[in-house]
Amino acid sequence: MKRFHQGSKPPARVTFTAAEPAYSVYGWSVKVERPAMEFSRLAKASRRGFTLSGSGSATVTTPGVYAPRHTYAVTVGGKTSRLKASRRGRLRIAVPLSRGNTAQQFTPRAATRVFRTRVKIR
Repeated sequence: MKRFHQGSKPPARVTFTAAEPAYSVYGWSVKVERPAMEFSRLAKASRRGFTLSGSGSATVTTPGVYAPRHTYAVTVGGKTSRLKASRRGRLRIAVPLSRGNTAQQFTPRAATRVFRTRVKIR
């Protein structure tokens, strides 16, 4: 019973797929802005980075695994900038994907294109 009270450690890498425009998993939070309903996927998310798939643009907030108020080099799709972790050790990262698809995924007129953006954190 002690194990249930303590809970388990989150996995070293997280992969999660959702249709909702905002979701959270193991401390990772994703909010996607897009014109039509479709899936997005947070893949291989770890303290070193992640890949986000979908369309539109997103904001990804990491779990509190970084040194509070420390500055990190964050590379989003090849462009590097410096971001400061919050007082809770979280980074808030803007992730552009593409112009959003206009038709809901898996509908008769949908020609859904999926875009991927890789984010590296150092």
